[in-house]
Amino acid sequence: MPRLARISALLSACISMAVACAPAPAPPGPKAPTGPASETVEAAIVQAFAALARPEIDDPYEELFMDLAHRRFGRPEGATAMPDYAMKANEPPQPDKRLMARWGNAALPFDASAIGSIERSNSNRGLLEAMYCKEQVIPASYVDYARDAISKGGYDLTHVLSGYAFAKEAGCAYPLPKEEVEAMVQTTAAMLPGTGITDLQLEAALVLAWAGRRDLLPSDLAERILASQWHNGGWAFNLRSKVADGHATMLAVNLLLELSATPRGPVVAR
Repeated sequence: MPRLARISALLSACISMAVACAPAPAPPGPKAPTGPASETVEAAIVQAFAALARPEIDDPYEELFMDLAHRRFGRPEGATAMPDYAMKANEPPQPDKRLMARWGNAALPFDASAIGSIERSNSNRGLLEAMYCKEQVIPASYVDYARDAISKGGYDLTHVLSGYAFAKEAGCAYPLPKEEVEAMVQTTAAMLPGTGITDLQLEAALVLAWAGRRDLLPSDLAERILASQWHNGGWAFNLRSKVADGHATMLAVNLLLELSATPRGPVVAR
């Protein structure tokens, strides 16, 4: 065989071997998470805090959620919120709101009798009983309250799920069976589909995040929240409202933070 032909045959053999032995292409990896850009989320949060500084956008628990954004995510806007909340809670004195102040400051004194003085019809009582499960055992009467509230749905349901999330975070035994807790979680998640966003949906999504069930949040939730922000930086209470609401705005801020940032601390100060 002529020398040129031998070289050509050898090259062909080498190429064939290289192709045959080449590793198969790696399967595609998981898709990168999609969602709004971080600068878009940050701009929305900055606008929201500016809106909350205006007196026409107010809520009794506004400072609690501002403090939460500070403790859990390091937002400087909430650094001085707790003294303002404590002042509101004592003018006039309100046992449930005063006990809520320990949500952000565990150094405040705990008065177990104050919980008992709150009417059972006030959903904050059940939330506080679960929140302070380290300070006192969740009472037996909580079970009937929780089941009744779950059956009512709406904010009664989200308050019970909040209490579950707080007790879980504290490492307390929760008095409802696991199957009832899961049913409560699934019922809460069923509130979330739709277009736009309401105060109730914001609360439902936030407490699901606190409860460790982000897997049930809609994939387009952050986009829906951002698209529903008003030009003044706030969020409306429902789809019919034409004004920004303080409660909805702070829920939206904390939910955007849960969806886009890594928490630095617990939901409840311990």
